[in-house]
Amino acid sequence: MPGLETYRTEGKHMGQQRGWPKMVEFPTLSHFIQEIRKSGISEVRVDVFEQSQQSELSFVYYVTLTLYVTASEEEGRVLYQYMEALDTTANTEPKYCGDDGLHRGAQRMVDVREELSLAGLEVGSGRYVLRYADH
Repeated sequence: MPGLETYRTEGKHMGQQRGWPKMVEFPTLSHFIQEIRKSGISEVRVDVFEQSQQSELSFVYYVTLTLYVTASEEEGRVLYQYMEALDTTANTEPKYCGDDGLHRGAQRMVDVREELSLAGLEVGSGRYVLRYADH
């Protein structure tokens, strides 16, 4: 496809149209940390979000708690991301319903924040997202 660029490093890069922001996904937190440190980025964001997906049965939703660790270059042209699924429940509402998963998710977030801090990174809440300029 003309104009499509794919970038490779230890992470999985999502091909984007030339001039648009690019996303780099990593399979492990340690790969994410290594790349962030090499890139000179000092601030990362960590948070847990719900993702719901309707099943083939229209009244059942699979809701997954996902840990996101993200960083962005100062210009916002590259988004670095590590994702980790923490728990999935089935529910009739598109909302997470497992108490154990919430506690495990909170603990995992604390552990990841500590690991990132020990690596010398400033840790904030939320997550960075790709912003597309009007073309």
